[in-house]
This record gives sequence, C-alpha cells and structure tokens, in this order.
Amino acid sequence: MSKMKRTRKPGGGRKKLKPEYDAGKNLKEQMESAVALYNSEMSLQAIGDALNLNPIKVRGQQQAAG
Repeated sequence: MSKMKRTRKPGGGRKKLKPEYDAGKNLKEQMESAVALYNSEMSLQAIGDALNLNPIKVRGQQQAAG
C-alpha cells in the first residue's frame, strides 16, 4: 500500500459568488465621496446621512484619507 499525496490544483477552491464585486474599489469610491463632501464644509453627521454610513465610519475614512 503506497500512499501518494495528491497535489492541489492552482486556482482551485470555492468560486466567488460575485466575481465583479471589489471591496477595495467600493471603499475608495466611498472615501473620495466623503472627502469631497467634507471639503464642501459638511459635518460628519451630514456626510454620513448623505452616504448612508455611520458618522464614526466617515471619521475613520477621513483619517485614512489624510
């Protein structure tokens, strides 16, 4: 009885449910929108309401954007 180890195929695994979804791209678009609204003198609460985001998340994106 010889046990041969099977090698995995590259690119195997679970298929993506939404291959066109890109979280990084979506986050970048949100950050750009938030920065543009912030530069127009809107409050974090107003930006959060406009983008349907939590104001705390908006603040974090502002800090990450610089």
